[in-house]
Amino acid sequence: PSSSSSSSSSPAAKEKESHSKIELGKKYEYLGCYKDSYDRDLTGTPAEQGKKEHGGRHQGYDVDSCGIACRGRGFKFFSLQAYSRSTKSFCFCGNSYGNGGHKKVDDFECGVRHQCGVGPCGGQSRNAVYGFQ
Repeated sequence: PSSSSSSSSSPAAKEKESHSKIELGKKYEYLGCYKDSYDRDLTGTPAEQGKKEHGGRHQGYDVDSCGIACRGRGFKFFSLQAYSRSTKSFCFCGNSYGNGGHKKVDDFECGVRHQCGVGPCGGQSRNAVYGFQ
């Protein structure tokens, strides 16, 4: 099979194209709704310091901003949790999900299907988990 892609694309150009797709919300997919607890399923943070107006390094995110932050820190997955209109969602990052007792639950427990544009924004102790494609 022949390839129609150009071999002249530099790695830097491919990286720039990849990053722009993330910003447009086309580089990740919704994987499901999972239980969470104080013993977090996704233990990574999107930033060392966060959006202080929303209470800390995890809070104040939507799907795009959480995805960009977690991808920028080298994680494979991210999740949104406890959405509210005023503070948006908590954002968590990780390289695995559904660990231990953090089992998959019905999607409605993570909110309205397109609440955050491409999927749900998470519920109380419920992670709306997304993965990078």
